[in-house]
Amino acid sequence: MKKLDKIIDISNEKSKKFRAKYFHWIIKALDSLGFTANSLSFLRVLSGVIFFFLLTYNFTISLIILIIGAFTDFFDGALARYHKKDNDRGKFIDMLCDNLLFLFFILGLIKIEFVSSLNLAYFIFILPALYIMIVINKNEFLKNDWIIIPYARITYYKIIFEIVFLLVIIFGVNKNFLNSILLILNILMSVHFSFHFYKFLTKKV
Repeated sequence: MKKLDKIIDISNEKSKKFRAKYFHWIIKALDSLGFTANSLSFLRVLSGVIFFFLLTYNFTISLIILIIGAFTDFFDGALARYHKKDNDRGKFIDMLCDNLLFLFFILGLIKIEFVSSLNLAYFIFILPALYIMIVINKNEFLKNDWIIIPYARITYYKIIFEIVFLLVIIFGVNKNFLNSILLILNILMSVHFSFHFYKFLTKKV
């Protein structure tokens, strides 16, 4: 897990530099339009809400709105750094909105019974539970500039699911494959959660 966490940290830093270098003109345009990092995060949640309620009426349009909302995640952190307001509170808002968007995405799939509703329901239960345990274990004895230090440690579970979902939508991959991947992810997250929960219970205080 430590090696995977290190790889994610390196990837995040490279991503920040890439966005700062190649998307600077977009950041300046967003700034001139009066956008803030938090307003972009809010738009991300709003796109998830629209997706959820529009899904049963028009799957394609609702999915496009969701994807557009998801793309704001590429710019809110960069905009915060541009405004010199990059802090743990802002990172928490960013990650909270990311997960709210994902929550509405999964709830929408449950609503239309895209794959096993039981698997999807467990997925959105174990994902935040795992994140909470990771944050507690990482933050318990650390000083920070807000209540907690957010960690991008479970995004790979979401990314795997999203990639397979797109394979189903774009290339017509069988939904049973997505359901199988979802089951595997649920098992892996359960093991991951058990590891951190045991670590929490046995930690010396």
